[in-house]
Amino acid sequence: FVCWRHQTYRHRRTLLDEGTMMKEGTLIKFKGELGIFLGLKTFDGTYTCSEVYMMEQKEISAIQSDLLEVVQ
Repeated sequence: FVCWRHQTYRHRRTLLDEGTMMKEGTLIKFKGELGIFLGLKTFDGTYTCSEVYMMEQKEISAIQSDLLEVVQ
C-alpha cells in the first residue's frame, strides 16, 4: 500500500529531518496547504504514514511523514 498523496516533494523542515515527535493537533504544511496531524497509521504491518486533516479539502489524507513540514 502506498499513501495516495505520496509524491517527491522537499520541504525545509520535515518530520524526519528534525527528528520531531509529532503530537496530535500539530499544525503542518504539505504542498503549501495547511493541515492538522492526527496520528500515524500502519498498513499491512510494514508501511507507516501520517494521517492529516487537510483544511482546504476538508478531508483526512494519508501522507508520507517525511513530506510534511512542521509549521512553527
